Amino acid sequence: MMIITTLGAIDANSYADIVTADAFHKLRNNQAWADAAESAKTAALVRATDYLDANYIYVSVPATEFQALEHPRISNPDILDARIVKATIMLAEKFLTDDPLATPSPTVISTTEKLEGVGESSTTYAAPVPVSDPYPQVTRTLGKMAVRRGGGFSNIRMR
Repeated sequence: MMIITTLGAIDANSYADIVTADAFHKLRNNQAWADAAESAKTAALVRATDYLDANYIYVSVPATEFQALEHPRISNPDILDARIVKATIMLAEKFLTDDPLATPSPTVISTTEKLEGVGESSTTYAAPVPVSDPYPQVTRTLGKMAVRRGGGFSNIRMR
C-alpha cells in the first residue's frame, strides 16, 4: 500500500506522509513509532485519516466534489491545515497497536456458577461505560475547525 497525500486527489488516502510523521515522533522521542515497520506506519496513517473523516464534522465544505478525503476545504483549496496533519499523526501512533473500532469489554462485577457437589458461583457483567471522546487531545488539536459527530455545533462559526 502506498500513501497518497495529494491535495484534492480522487485517490488520496492520508493527510500525512511517513516522513512528516517520523519527524513528529522523533522530536517526541517516540520509540514505538521509530521501531514500527513502514507498512504498519502506512496502515496507521490511513486508518487515522479514515477515523478523522468518519468522526468529525468540519467547518466549510470540501474544495471539490471528487476529492477522496474531507480536506482540503473550499475556504483554502490549496492548503492542508497543519492541525489536520498533526491530528492524523497523533492518531496514527495510537492506531499502531489499538483498534479504534473495538468495543470496550464489559466489566465483571460478580460471578455465579453452579458447581456440582460444591455450591454455586455467579458472574454479572456491567455494560461498558461509553466514552464520549476517546481522543480528546485530537479534538483539542483540531480546535474550531471541527467538532466530533454528535458533539453539537455550539462553538462553530460557519464562514
